[in-house]
Parts: sequence; C-alpha cells; structure tokens
Amino acid sequence: MGINFCGALAYADDIVLIAPTVSAMRKMLSVCESSLLDLIVCVRKWRSLRSIKVSDVCQFYLDGKPLEFVESYLHLGNIITNTSKDSSDIVFRRGRLVYCVILVNLILLRLLKCSCYILYGCELWDLDSGNSLDGLCSAWRKGVRRALGLLLSSTHSFLIPSQSCTLPLFEEICKRSACFLNKCIFSSSCLVRSVMLYSINSGRYNSVTYRNLCTVCKLFNWSVHDYISGRVCLT
Repeated sequence: MGINFCGALAYADDIVLIAPTVSAMRKMLSVCESSLLDLIVCVRKWRSLRSIKVSDVCQFYLDGKPLEFVESYLHLGNIITNTSKDSSDIVFRRGRLVYCVILVNLILLRLLKCSCYILYGCELWDLDSGNSLDGLCSAWRKGVRRALGLLLSSTHSFLIPSQSCTLPLFEEICKRSACFLNKCIFSSSCLVRSVMLYSINSGRYNSVTYRNLCTVCKLFNWSVHDYISGRVCLT
C-alpha cells in the first residue's frame, strides 16, 4: 500500500498472508516453509480464501500438503470472506449479541432468585394468611417487573412466571411447604412422624399443618389421602 509492503500480518501465533498474484502467494508460502523465519507450521489449521478473480484450478501447498480453500474464515473473532463483504461478520455479531443478551438475562434471573428469595422458614407459615401473603406476592411481582424492565402497569401477573422462569411466589411457598410436610410424614424419626400425623389426624382444621396440607393438595390437585399414603410424587 503506497511504498509499504503489507502482505504478512502477524498477531501472536497467527499469520495472514495477502498477495496480489498466485505466484506472489507461492513465494510467500515458500518463505514460511524455509528456515528463514524459524517457524513450525500447523498445516491443518491453514485456510485459503480464494479471490473471485483467481482461477478455480489454482492450488497452494505448504510442506507438500494442499491448503483447503474456503469462502469464509473466522479469524480472531472476525469473519473474513473471499468477497471482502462485511455482511457475514455483522450477522455473526448479531447472533452473538442475542446470545449474550439472553445469557445476561439468565444470570440476572439467577441473581434475582438467589438474592431475593428470602423464604427461609416459609414452610411453617399458615398458607391461609390472606392479605399478608398477597402483599408479599405482589411485592415479588413488582420486583421482577423492575428487574426485567417490564412495565409495571401493563404486564399482566400471569406472564411474570414465564418471564422470570420461576413458579408464582405463592406456588413456590406451597411447594416448599409440601416438601416439608412430606419429609415430616415420612421421617425416619418416630417422634417427628408421630407429631405430624397427630396434628393432621387429631388437630384437623384447628391445626395449621392440616390446613396447609389441604391448601397444598387443592392447589396441585392432589388427594389428601394419596398424599399421606405416599402416592404423590414430589419433584
């Protein structure tokens, strides 16, 4: 270019050779093979972008092995084509952008659940707590909307679980309560089993445990009898 020779571009252990003619490229490849540059060449990684002006019968060799001709090649994160057009690289970057945006959202959702699921001990809550639980669930939905950049006024509540890849908060609390009840009913401790079954069979609706059991079974369409007998599979 001008008075400067720009036919050999090197970066770390990568070399790009640019030649105006077939004979010039063969001379440059010959230099790479020679001991002048003290190079160890990995032929299987070399690719050749044939210009549309170069005959299809043209072939280049390195260390006696033919080089593969390709129409495009990913070099240092950039797609270089034999037409010198940027369209392929732009489309490639668009795909990477979409992937990174999705990845960032997944990380954000994971952070949201790890940091904002302040539910330790919720297994013991009375699921019939009415307005208190409603207020907690409402605060969670508003928080998810803000974190995901959703409109507070126009994003319907039933869309929040699919957008955040989570169960509705009340169902999450019920699921944890169900797991807790299941572990107690089928505990290896005779005392734990005895206390739990007493609160269910004798306490009935005067027992928070029994009311929670009824709420969980109703929510997930389970039979109380099937649940106590172990016919319900929790996942």
